[in-house]
Amino acid sequence: MNNHLHAVVLCILIIAAGALVPAVSARIATPEGPNAGIENGDTVFLGERYVDFSAFADSSMGELRQMVRIEDGEPTDPIQIADNIATSIPRGIKVNARYYPLYAKDGNFTEPDTGRFCWVQDVGAYLGDLKVRVYDTDVPPSPAITRPETIPYTMGVQFFLPDNTLPVNEFNGPWYEYELEGNVRTSEVVNLDGELLSLEALSENPAREDRRYAFTFADQNAVDRDCEVTMIFRMTLNDIDYERPYTFIVEDHSLQLELDETETERGKELALTLHGVPFTQYEVSLPDGENFPIFTGGGWDHKISDSTVIAHPEWDGTVDLRIKIPRTAPITEYSVQARDPDTTEYPVSVNFAVTAPSSSLVGLIFDEPQFGEYSYALGDVVKLQGSCKNIDNKIPIYLYVTGPNLPPNGASLTDPQREVVDGDPSTFTSTIYDPYINLWMYDWWTHSYAAAGCEGETYTVHVNFDPIGYLNSAPDDEGSFMGEAPPAWEIPLNEPSLHARFHEYTDSAFAQGDHLYSWWHARGSPGLQGPIFRQGHLKWYIFGDNFKYADFDAKFPIYPDKSSSSSGSSTPSTGGGSNGIPTGVYGFNYARGFTYDLTPGEYYIVYQHPGRDNQFDLIPENDLYFRGRMSEIVDTTNALPSVPVGSLEARAAAKALTEALDSPKIDDIYVMDTFTIEEPSIVIAPPGEVVVGDRLEVKGTTNLACQDKAADKVEVGDRLALTISRLDLDHGHKGNTAMKTETVYTYPSSKLDRSTGMRPFTFDEVETSSWYPGQYLITIECKDARYKKTLSFELLGEGAQRDSTVSRPAHDPALSEDLDATPTSSWEDEEWPTPYQTTVPATTPTQSAGPLPVAAYALLLAALIPLRRR
Repeated sequence: MNNHLHAVVLCILIIAAGALVPAVSARIATPEGPNAGIENGDTVFLGERYVDFSAFADSSMGELRQMVRIEDGEPTDPIQIADNIATSIPRGIKVNARYYPLYAKDGNFTEPDTGRFCWVQDVGAYLGDLKVRVYDTDVPPSPAITRPETIPYTMGVQFFLPDNTLPVNEFNGPWYEYELEGNVRTSEVVNLDGELLSLEALSENPAREDRRYAFTFADQNAVDRDCEVTMIFRMTLNDIDYERPYTFIVEDHSLQLELDETETERGKELALTLHGVPFTQYEVSLPDGENFPIFTGGGWDHKISDSTVIAHPEWDGTVDLRIKIPRTAPITEYSVQARDPDTTEYPVSVNFAVTAPSSSLVGLIFDEPQFGEYSYALGDVVKLQGSCKNIDNKIPIYLYVTGPNLPPNGASLTDPQREVVDGDPSTFTSTIYDPYINLWMYDWWTHSYAAAGCEGETYTVHVNFDPIGYLNSAPDDEGSFMGEAPPAWEIPLNEPSLHARFHEYTDSAFAQGDHLYSWWHARGSPGLQGPIFRQGHLKWYIFGDNFKYADFDAKFPIYPDKSSSSSGSSTPSTGGGSNGIPTGVYGFNYARGFTYDLTPGEYYIVYQHPGRDNQFDLIPENDLYFRGRMSEIVDTTNALPSVPVGSLEARAAAKALTEALDSPKIDDIYVMDTFTIEEPSIVIAPPGEVVVGDRLEVKGTTNLACQDKAADKVEVGDRLALTISRLDLDHGHKGNTAMKTETVYTYPSSKLDRSTGMRPFTFDEVETSSWYPGQYLITIECKDARYKKTLSFELLGEGAQRDSTVSRPAHDPALSEDLDATPTSSWEDEEWPTPYQTTVPATTPTQSAGPLPVAAYALLLAALIPLRRR
C-alpha cells in the first residue's frame, strides 16, 4: 500500500508540475549531462519554443534574463529568459547575427557578456529544396539528384534535402518528419523492400542518401495514378513546424509508339516517338529484309542491327527515333514494334505504308528562311537549308549572293568583294546535300558583310546544283534546270543597333537594397565568335560621384533557348525570337548587395555595342574582360587618347566616354541613360481612431520595388511584412494570448506616383475583436532591403466615444505591472553594418517570481524527457 501511495503522490506532483510549468523541449538539463540545451556558439532558429540557455547561466554575473544583439553600442532584439528557459525565439528579431547573454544583478542589468554567444537564424535559409534520388532504373538519370516536375508512378525515389546546411551535429533525438499528400495525407510509406516505414520522428541527416527511405508511388494507397502529389519536409525541432513542400505530378507511363505519318514515299524518312517509363530501356524493331526500312538516327542507346535498337525515354517519357525508307524499298505495309525485354508484356506496334514517289523528276528545294519578330541584322547568322528530290547520293550545293554594291554575277557568302566565276567551285560557297536525312544546310554568318561596309539592305541568296552565277541562271540559260531559274530567297539585313531601358515600373529609380536591373535589345549579334555560337558580348559603364564602374555580359543569349518557356512576367521575353532568329533581347540584374553600397543620388549608365566590325574599340583598363571600379577607358585602335574617367565627376565622365564613342574613328554603338539611387522609405498611414472589434486596415506608401522579374527570370520585388504587437504587454501574463495576429505579407503596387516616387501598399484588414485596449505598435519590415518602419496607435475600448479621450479599463490582464520599465536602445551588429530603420526602442522586461518552485518541477520533468539536442 505504501508503494502504491507513493506512486499516487508522485503522479499528483507530476500533474501539478505540468499545470505550473509550460511544456518544454528536450533542450533542458538532464541526468545524462550538465546541459542538453544551447551551448556557446550554437544556433537557434526563429520560432523555436522553450529553449534552454542553462549553459549561459553565471551566478557571478547575476540572473540570466535575456540574449541580445549588439547594435549602435546598445543591446536590442531581446530574447526573454526566465529560469534559464526562453519561452520562444521571437520571429521578428534579426537573423544571421550573434546574440549575447544579458544578466540582472541587484535589480539592474549588467553589460552583455560578449565572450559567449549563440547564433539566431531563419531555418528557411538553411534547408535548400527537396530533391529526389532515383533507384533501380535501367539507365541512371543525369543528373542523379534532381527535382523533376513529373515522377513516374513505378519509379523508385528517395526524397531528401541534399543542399541543406543545418547544424545537424547540434541536434539529438527526433527533429523532423515527412508527409506525403496525394488523394489522402500520410506519414507512412511502403519502401522498396516492402517494409511499412514511418516518416515521423526522424533524426538522421536529411541530406543523407538512404535506400531504406526509397519507395514507388505504385505501392502507396495514398497516391492514385496521374495525380498531383506534394511531399512535405517539416522541421519539428522545438515546435518550429517549418515546412518545405515539393509539388509534382505522378504519371503512370504506358508503352506506346507514335509516327509522324502513316504513309510515306520511297527515299524519305519517318519520325518515330517512343513513349514509356523514363530511364527504362525498350527494344524497338522493324521487319528485317533486303532494302527494308532501317533505323538511321535518333536517341537510341545502342544499335543491335539496322532494324533493331535499344532506347530509353528521358524524364518527359519520350525518345525520338528516325526511320529511313530506301529508294528501292518494297511498296507494302510495315510494322514497327517496341517491348520491355525485362517483362512478359506483349509488345506494342504501329504500322506505316510505303508508296512510290509522286514524281520522278530531280529537283532542288530551297526552304524559305524563317523571319522572326525582329528579322535579321548585319552580323547575324542566317540559317539556310533545303532538300533535293529523287537524289540518292551526296552532292555539292553551290550558294552565292546578289544585292546592292555586290558584283553582277554574285558574291561568295563569306566575302562580299569576291565575285563568283562560272565553272570555278572555289569562288562559290558550297555545302553538301545528305540523302540520308534529305537535307542540305548552311549557316550564313553575315559578319563579313558588316565588316566590309555593306549597308543594311535586302540581299538575295541563290542555290544551284552547278557552280554557275546569276548572269547565266535565268530560265532556259546554262545555269537553269528544267527550264526554270534556280531557287532563291530575298533576305533583308538591317543595321546593327542597340536599345536599352529600365522597366516603367521603376521610373529609373531604385532604393538601396533593391535589385538594379534593365533590359537591352542588341541587334547584329554583338560579340558573336562564329556561326556555331549562340552567345554575345555587351559592355556597360556606371558613373556616379566617386563611383566609376565597368561591367560586361559575354554570355547573354542571342539565339532562343528551346527549353525556355514564358514565365508570365510583364518583362520582355529573353533569349531571342522564334525559329532560331537572333534578337539579342536580354539585360543585367545586380543583386541587392550592389545597391546597398551605392550612395543615394543620380547615376549615368552607358551601354556599348561593338558595332559593325564586331570588335570593341574602347575597353576599360585595356582589358576586354575587365569588371569593377576603373580609372580609364583605352582605345585599342590607338586613334584616340585614353579617357580618364576616374578623375572626373559622374556627368563629366559619362560625357567624356560618349564623346569618344561619337568619334568617326570609332564604330562602336552606344546608348546612355540615367537612374537614381534612393534611401529606402516606408510611410505608414495613421489608422485613426480604432475601437476593439474594428477591422484594422494598414496601408501606406513606399519607394521599394513592386513585383517584377529581371531578364534572368529572377524575382526582384520587395516583400513587405506586417506585424502588430502590444507596447504595454506584461511578459508572462495570460493576456499574452488575447491578441491573435500573425505576420502578413504584401508587395508594393506597380502604380507609381511619379510626382513623389512612391508606390501605395495595403495589407489585408486585421481583426481586433480579441484584443485588449491599449498601446500597439505597427511594424512593416522588408527583409529583402533590410529596412523596417514602425508606427504606434491606441486601441480604444468597446463603447468608447471616438471623439473623446478614452481611459484605460479598470483591469486588463495583458497590461504590464511595471509600466515604468527603462527602455533600452539598440546597437550595431558587426556582421550586418546596414541597420534596420526603427523608431521604437526595446523594453527591459520585469523580473518574474522566484524560480525555485518552477525549477524543482522542471528537474522532475527533465529526467522523463528524451534528449533531442546535445
